[in-house]
Amino acid sequence: PRFIADEFTKMNKKSTKTVTFYDYILNLINVSETENYDKPQFDKETEKKVDDIIKKLNLGKKFVVLLPEATTLKLLPMRFWQQMCSEFARNKYGVFVNTVNGSTNLDGAVSSKLTVAELACLSKRAESVIGLASGMLVLLTSVAKKIDAIYTDFKDDSLGYTDVRVKELYSLFALPWNNHNK
Repeated sequence: PRFIADEFTKMNKKSTKTVTFYDYILNLINVSETENYDKPQFDKETEKKVDDIIKKLNLGKKFVVLLPEATTLKLLPMRFWQQMCSEFARNKYGVFVNTVNGSTNLDGAVSSKLTVAELACLSKRAESVIGLASGMLVLLTSVAKKIDAIYTDFKDDSLGYTDVRVKELYSLFALPWNNHNK
């Protein structure tokens, strides 16, 4: 939302270092940083349900999860995601696409309406998670083997947040538990 972005921008203007969104959230809830980060654990019921989903959707042992949607960032053309699906299929990977409505029109990909816990559990088993930088991608950094975040301009052009600025402020590397791609 706009008011969060405004407050976040004010914090950056007052600071001598770049304040990330993670810093903003810590400040907002009045919590100091800690180094104790436990990876989420999944109950047996969720693990079993994800086993069944993988079998039902025929994802196989090697698969990736794509997240082509984000609330605040501009979306990429579907041909970009289709090209990615085709490339993974050529290399014998299953492709799961997470969407708000639980369906996809991408050839060579499957989708299903999942709970957040199911998506996180599925992502933990995936070879990689690739998507637009979003709150969901932030969550998945805590479980996924590999994350590839795509930063685009903010949908709200009045903020002037280009893809470069978005990456600077919302970088997944700012998350203290994230050791992906370092």
